[in-house]
Amino acid sequence: MRPRSRLSFCASMFVFAGLAFASPRDAFLRAQQAEADGRHREAFDAYIEAWSDPELRHEAAKRARSLERDARLSSSDDTSIIEPLQEKLGNRFKTYRSRSYMVLSDAPDDWTRDRITLLERARDQYFRDIDRLGVPVHPHAHRLVCVFFGQHADYLDFARTHDGFDAGWTAGYYSMGHNAIVIHDDRTTPSLIGVMRELATYEDRITQLIDQANEANRVGRDEQAQLLLDAANDLSDNLDKERKRIEDQVLRFGVAKVLHEAVHLLAFNTGLQDRRSSYPLWVSEGLAASFESHSIGGQFGFAFEYEPREQELDKLVLDGDLPSLEKLVVLDDNTNMQAYTARPLYATAYGLFKELHRTQRDELAAYLAELADLPAGKQTPEQHLERFERHFGEVDALERRISRRWLAAAREGQGDDELGETQRTATR
Repeated sequence: MRPRSRLSFCASMFVFAGLAFASPRDAFLRAQQAEADGRHREAFDAYIEAWSDPELRHEAAKRARSLERDARLSSSDDTSIIEPLQEKLGNRFKTYRSRSYMVLSDAPDDWTRDRITLLERARDQYFRDIDRLGVPVHPHAHRLVCVFFGQHADYLDFARTHDGFDAGWTAGYYSMGHNAIVIHDDRTTPSLIGVMRELATYEDRITQLIDQANEANRVGRDEQAQLLLDAANDLSDNLDKERKRIEDQVLRFGVAKVLHEAVHLLAFNTGLQDRRSSYPLWVSEGLAASFESHSIGGQFGFAFEYEPREQELDKLVLDGDLPSLEKLVVLDDNTNMQAYTARPLYATAYGLFKELHRTQRDELAAYLAELADLPAGKQTPEQHLERFERHFGEVDALERRISRRWLAAAREGQGDDELGETQRTATR
């Protein structure tokens, strides 16, 4: 079954006057009347339709947000949005319903629930930050859809079969066709399993050392036995620390992934972006990367840095490998990308978005607001560049300015790292 578009879904699910809403202003008036009559779902949908008029946008969004809980969050009708996916996934997937999301998962229950908690936090922070930026967005019309796979291989197979996408270089993605995010339990990634299997071989060495210590004890070589036991204990402690380090790294990466993909899902369902339009990669990925965080309870959003991205950006700057800003601001297709080509682009997109939010916030808000009205279809590189320079100035001048600042920051960070290493060495 072909996934239904958002337009066809709304038309089939919420029948509320056919083509009566001839214009956004007419929709706004009807929404006011429906709200006064207590018809919250009808009013909510009409306010979202009225949002398409820039002059009504702020007020329509405000009123839709005030109706959201009554109109959407208490509704059970939106289960129909997952029916096409349920048919493809099969019966083993359990359905989870949260305040704002519908999740299909065959991953462990505790892992799934932890990620749903993250999704809700991402949504709350997204609306807070976008509101502070001054970009009008509307509530999503229904619960948003997510698919969680317990096994990496099943994730790859779904991406290839149902989205035509080689997901081998990704840990998760936003599916335009299904209007859903698709992720997997990172603990089942083959590379991680290989590392953990390699670590397990050290257990054999620990067992050998203990056996040798026991044999030394048996024949009265107590000093040698103690040395062997000490070696076994040291190896065991180091093995435990390494396992813990890897597990923590996997957890941190998994948290960042969920937050990143959640922002993509939100942006394409709240009027900030439209699946029919073509956006520069730096906007989509810079926005999503700005919400990445280390931990489930950590702080994230426009006001907070994400250290792994900062480190990637510093290395690009210090190595002289920053992508060309002019090429970055016109790139709008990641179809043939791989991990080694995506990493520098995503780090630079993160840096550019953070930089503009810090130094040209009003211009960034105006730029994002203009993108919200981008026409359907492909944009040319010339159109992307013209729009960018109209808001932020000549791209070469901007590149020179931010490159100088990023280089100074990277060198300062490098100096701090070297000082810290010197201090650590001196205390050993």
